[in-house]
Amino acid sequence: MKERLLIIDDDPIFCYILDKLIKKQDAYSTATFNSALDGLDHLGKMTGEQEVLIFLDINMPEMNGWQFLEALKNVSYNIPIRVAIVTSSIDPEDQKRSSTYDMVSTLLTKPVAANELQNILKSTELSNSSN
Repeated sequence: MKERLLIIDDDPIFCYILDKLIKKQDAYSTATFNSALDGLDHLGKMTGEQEVLIFLDINMPEMNGWQFLEALKNVSYNIPIRVAIVTSSIDPEDQKRSSTYDMVSTLLTKPVAANELQNILKSTELSNSSN
């Protein structure tokens, strides 16, 4: 599985828009999931040494973003993982809570601007120009 960018959000429209923004940045291919459980299942099948960047929503049914992060913390995956939380929440507690997870690199508020996305891709060395 070559996807190195995962989008996990229960809003299919947001997933579509973020996927299009990523493709405009000429970044690696993406895999989108409307369920955090499906995202975890996909991660379990991935291998390699290249870092995976996950764009993760907080508020989702079944398993929310915080539960997803706890699952990541408690399970050993065979790949390095970094998470960018993408949320419509403006609650300062979410920012504080996100900083307690080592794998979380940033918290973005929806809608995500193209320049914010470009900066994240560059900082995680996931753009094709770094290959």
